[in-house]
Order: sequence, then C-alpha cells, then structure tokens
Amino acid sequence: MPPGAEAIADETLLALLAYWRDKRGARRFPSRADVDPAEIPALLPHIILTDVMPDGRYRYRLTETSVDTNVTVVLAGKYFEEAFTERTYINYINGLYRLRRARSNHLHGG
Repeated sequence: MPPGAEAIADETLLALLAYWRDKRGARRFPSRADVDPAEIPALLPHIILTDVMPDGRYRYRLTETSVDTNVTVVLAGKYFEEAFTERTYINYINGLYRLRRARSNHLHGG
C-alpha cells in the first residue's frame, strides 16, 4: 500500500494513487508524458485529464464515457464554459483549478 493511503478505502483510488506515485518518482508530479492512459484501462472510467491553456482557461483533454454519461455531455476537447452553462459551477471549477495551480506552481512536470 502506498504511504499515506491508509485512509483510502476505495480500491480504484488506491490503484490511481499507486500509479501516480510510480510515475512521478521523486518529483512532485509526473510529467504529462509520463501518464499513459493505455497503461491504466481499468482506471480510465474514473479519470478526467485537463489541460491548462496558454490563455489560462481549462480544457478537458480526456474523459471517459462514464464521466460523460454522468454529466450528459461529451467533455473531451471542450473548455469548461463550453461544456456547462451554469456560471456558478464554471466559476467554482475554475476556482478549484486556480487554487490547485497556486498551491503547486504547476499541474504537471513537463
């Protein structure tokens, strides 16, 4: 079990944590090139990969059908504001990503 995983009961989250930690090595985050969706097919239904665009907006790079089904729209390739119409939700999600970036300086290592 990866260190710090004692509090996680969900097997999918544990598998994702182990993959993430393996790919990042000694770095804070794995690089974008390190993460290969083909290596984790069982985890894909639970993953959303998001790109930070040069203009500071966020775009969904990868979403799986189970995620798309839950939100009733195909998200891949869309910016948040294209995928959702509720401004409060868009502001909330964008705020979470901005906070994450501010706390970590970047979301990936390269």
